[in-house]
Amino acid sequence: MVKQLETFSQLDDSEESREVTPIPTQLDQLIDLTGDEAEVEEVSAHIALLKGAIPDNDSVLQDYVEVVGPRMQKEYTLRSAKGSSVKKYARNDDQSMLAHILNGVFPTLQIVRESETDLSPIEKQLYLIAYTLHDLDKLVNVRELSVADAEKKREFYNYLDEWVEGLNCDMFCPEYDEYREDIGYLVLNTQVKYGADLNPQNFDRQLPTDRHEFLKNMCRCSDLIAYFMKNPASFLERQDIRDSLTLLSRGKLVFSYHKVSENRGMLTNVINNALLAEMRDNFGWKPFLFFPTGVTYLRVRNSEDKVLPSGDDIAEVVVEKLKTYCTSRLRQNLNGFTRGGKGFKYADYYDAFFQPDGMLELIQKGCFKILRQDKAPSAGKRLVKLQQLQTEGKIPEDISLDFEDDLRVDQLAEYLVEVEKLVGGFASRETVANEILSYLGMSKLQEAFASIPSQGGVPLPWYFIAGKYLLQNSGKDENDMRILFEEITKHITKVFAETIQNQPQSDNFTILRDYVKQTVDINGHQGIRQDFQTELTRYTNTKKVGRGSDKGCSLCSSAFQTQESSETDVIFAPQVFSHKNPINSGRVRRGICQLCKLEMMLRQILIRSRWNLIGAGYESVKIKWIYLYPSYFFTPETSEVIGKAYQNLKSLDFFGIRRKLHKGKAATDLIELDEFIIDTETPDREKENLLKMDFSTNDLATFYFCGIPTLGTRPTDTESWAMPTLLGLLSTLAFNAKVVVTESQVPLYHSAEEFKETVVLNAPHPFVTHTLQKERLRIDEVEKSLEKLSAVYDINIDAFRDGAKPQYQHLNSVAGNIETDPL
Repeated sequence: MVKQLETFSQLDDSEESREVTPIPTQLDQLIDLTGDEAEVEEVSAHIALLKGAIPDNDSVLQDYVEVVGPRMQKEYTLRSAKGSSVKKYARNDDQSMLAHILNGVFPTLQIVRESETDLSPIEKQLYLIAYTLHDLDKLVNVRELSVADAEKKREFYNYLDEWVEGLNCDMFCPEYDEYREDIGYLVLNTQVKYGADLNPQNFDRQLPTDRHEFLKNMCRCSDLIAYFMKNPASFLERQDIRDSLTLLSRGKLVFSYHKVSENRGMLTNVINNALLAEMRDNFGWKPFLFFPTGVTYLRVRNSEDKVLPSGDDIAEVVVEKLKTYCTSRLRQNLNGFTRGGKGFKYADYYDAFFQPDGMLELIQKGCFKILRQDKAPSAGKRLVKLQQLQTEGKIPEDISLDFEDDLRVDQLAEYLVEVEKLVGGFASRETVANEILSYLGMSKLQEAFASIPSQGGVPLPWYFIAGKYLLQNSGKDENDMRILFEEITKHITKVFAETIQNQPQSDNFTILRDYVKQTVDINGHQGIRQDFQTELTRYTNTKKVGRGSDKGCSLCSSAFQTQESSETDVIFAPQVFSHKNPINSGRVRRGICQLCKLEMMLRQILIRSRWNLIGAGYESVKIKWIYLYPSYFFTPETSEVIGKAYQNLKSLDFFGIRRKLHKGKAATDLIELDEFIIDTETPDREKENLLKMDFSTNDLATFYFCGIPTLGTRPTDTESWAMPTLLGLLSTLAFNAKVVVTESQVPLYHSAEEFKETVVLNAPHPFVTHTLQKERLRIDEVEKSLEKLSAVYDINIDAFRDGAKPQYQHLNSVAGNIETDPL
């Protein structure tokens, strides 16, 4: 294996002999392949986004990110602050040094800002440098750093100077030499016990003592928050964190939180966003830390106490937020709107969000979207069928069958039949049809209309009416047709308004309301309840056959009622095998609970994709899901960065990465090359291959994930794991987050608190385990794993590449041969 990896670095890098597909010109311009390090640093997408998330009026923090950020990103991204594969550190959850620094700096500066405490530019610079280097002992791997005597002091400042220069801190703070020992004092006294040196005689400090104490408390607060805040309510267990907030804010601020007891993906994001908006806008709470299952806030201690919302109030807020999201996306995207041989088709969930008039507007929009001008009309075929039926004596001979083969006939006919079906659900279809004919001035054809049969669901009577109407009203362009449709909608809904209003209104979100009341907690005001007994009973009954059996949910094990899944309930094929179904039973369809049905609905509506992936189509592309978990949380700034980077995430181009590696770049240099997975411009949604959440830019998701389909004809399982595995490893560099790669549509973990590793590959293909020898990677194992994986992919391309096709189906044999090679 070692020999094979060595050959990777010696491969010929000439363009002619390797036939490498060049990366896009745009990226060639952004990244100078032969330029120096500074040029690469300038185009780091992560740093550019991070700078954009900082207030314009904070010039010191802007300079810190611009000058120190690139060097810190390179040195700190894969350097462990907490957790490691080393046994004595393995008990801690992984956290990179970069995450540890950013997770300390941004929250502490927010506390200072919200409490309106003044910091001079030099004080902010000293704090930023000191906290950036507060783990200097870990950076230089020397535990007993001290300034207790001349020799130790000289050694300490040599180390400090080296890292200050290495991270460009001296460029960030030109007065570094003058304030060198002030920084040294802060570095050694960030931690309360280990390594502390509070003796002022050991430091030639320039700042007054009271300012030193304040900056020291800032560093300590940063370290405590970055280390111990692992869920929205962690501060309840740490008096020292609460004391730090009181000290820095001079008693003005206190912590608050909301949390959800579990993480289901899209649904949990909707709940978190609804609660965040409610607590921020109506209660004045300031979002402070973001977790997959909730948010920690800052609030003013002496502000007017408002009564916290009840469980019912919270449930209504969530339902309204969900309706807002879904109605907006459905209007915009018309998810699941198709046309079959029997007319338009759309999912049942439309009825949960739209009244009849709103639904007719959508059908009108869908009509012109599906039956667009470049579409071949079907009216001519329908006329031939009508004439055939007349010849067979199924249509009276005295009816004149003549109209043009015109797309407008298709549009009008398909729309009118939908109006008849929809409004006919509240009144009789015959009454609705007669009203439509009367409005169109076609009442004289009512008898002929009634005598024409529909064949196989094709609305031949309405094609007859539409054809005749357009013969009498020729010359209508597309705009005229749209106006006609709007007028028909207004007239029909007005005529049948009373009938529609008198229909009983069904509540489609009762389950959601119950779920929210069971799982949401705000400051301990609402008790989280789990109905374990019902859950256990339902699980037990799934093992029964016949009377008393329960279908069970194939996606979760909740206590909510289950049913057989249908094609519209899930995006995968409902008859795919599930081990939760009893063996030797006649049950072939998976079960699904009402809550998972809601989650699947949200994924169909709120996940952006240019592919219509449902049923067998979904199964054929073997989608893998990448879930991003913060380590240990996102701040408002890093959450904004992650959100923008996520929206610009693009399909991985290994050929571009390969060329970089052939130019002598190491795997760790990929930290600076995040342009290969993060687009520097807003991607064209019509050309996107990834399945991504589509939230409003005003809403920050607290949990990010995306689906990666495997393109091509009948892709193999090997191919389906090739790019997701590599993208999973690179994502931890680009997003500075923990990553889980899996086939599961349900998140495997509620939060990063539940697993220690940086990368989890859940049940990957054997070629992955052949190559990496493990499925769970600690932070100090990511670099070597990237090198191994890149080498195996490169060898595979050298051996099997067919033009632009990498032929990843051979990866398993390549990895197996390398593993068993005696050399």
